[in-house]
Amino acid sequence: MMKFNLLSVLCLGLFSFNQVSAQRFKDRSELSVGPEFAFPIGNFNDVSTFGFGGTAKYSYHFDDRFAVSLQSGWIKFNNSNYSNGYYHGDGNSNFAAIPIKVGGRYSFSRFYVEPQIGFTYFSNESAYQNRSTTFALNTGVYINKFLTADVRWERWNRGGYGASLIGARVAYWFRFSNKKDYNHWK
Repeated sequence: MMKFNLLSVLCLGLFSFNQVSAQRFKDRSELSVGPEFAFPIGNFNDVSTFGFGGTAKYSYHFDDRFAVSLQSGWIKFNNSNYSNGYYHGDGNSNFAAIPIKVGGRYSFSRFYVEPQIGFTYFSNESAYQNRSTTFALNTGVYINKFLTADVRWERWNRGGYGASLIGARVAYWFRFSNKKDYNHWK
């Protein structure tokens, strides 16, 4: 009987600790979802005119200043048909980019900076090969308690090919808890 009581107390203690840890994790988590706009720059601008899609970003806050993030989405790029003054067909080489990036966000009140690194996968065979190393630098602002906007520079590299773009994103964001302890709104 003593072993059963000890085991019961141990299980109850572990269950309680797990609930407290899960609540703390929930209180520090946020998710943002929104449309993504991409404007190719440099040589990439010769090949593609514009990109549009959507992304989702999960962030875990260690405190009111620092967070880590995981972002992914889908962005479709349209072929420009002209590159270096030459016509390149009927525009059927449109492709979609699927970036998967991790980042570290540092907040200054309502503004933040967020360097990111990851990989980008593509929907078809293109010069921008699958698993291209991706680097990005986001700067953004919490517009209100539900919207955030950011602008970023992003670069893909693999196999001697590279592409750069300027991205813009407006997203609906929400926390997994009702606590209002974020520094953004104090």
